[in-house]
Amino acid sequence: LPYNAEKDFTPVTEIARVGFILLVPGDSPVKTFQDFVAMTRSSTTPVSVGGLGRGSSMHLAWELINRGAGIRNVEYIAYRTPGQSQGDLLGGRLSMIIDTFGSSRAFVENGRLRAIAITSGNRSAQQPAVPTLAESGLKDFQIFPWIGLVAPSGTPPERVLAIQQAVAEAIAQPAVKARLELFGFTPVGNGPSDMAATIRVERARFAPLVKELGITLE
Repeated sequence: LPYNAEKDFTPVTEIARVGFILLVPGDSPVKTFQDFVAMTRSSTTPVSVGGLGRGSSMHLAWELINRGAGIRNVEYIAYRTPGQSQGDLLGGRLSMIIDTFGSSRAFVENGRLRAIAITSGNRSAQQPAVPTLAESGLKDFQIFPWIGLVAPSGTPPERVLAIQQAVAEAIAQPAVKARLELFGFTPVGNGPSDMAATIRVERARFAPLVKELGITLE
């Protein structure tokens, strides 16, 4: 990359966070995450799980889930778009996918797909009946991909703070908040130091995993 993400940018604010959801076909006998784990352990062939491409946040999230649950008999199938993985799940070519509520909402609401767990630390306001992975046996587990703003390194602190406050005010407006929540996002609007802390924690968490998996930019 022609820039250094750590040195060339100044954190401003996280706009929103979103939990990934684990989805199975609506008629699947798998009702819970523990049901899925049991299925992988009893299967004589690898169980297929779909999600976005190798090295994506979905892929890395799944690898952490895989390790946390001690699953070994799973093959991760990488897709270019959520629609492709959803189609293969509906067509019976996958046992489960990792996705977002925003992209799979229509299938969840019409019952063709069923969410069995969410990766965030708290249940979703849009799907309160879906348990977190922490509630499903992975103690203290949470992953919440986020959308944020950064400014060029050296941007005056007062300007960074002004942008952060403007974003926080915007996403607190009822219409904006409702729109974000409709697609499964949780508005944040935190300060620069909080966003910097999130980046440090996630870098420490994911960098060793990326190295272990041998993921490189293509």
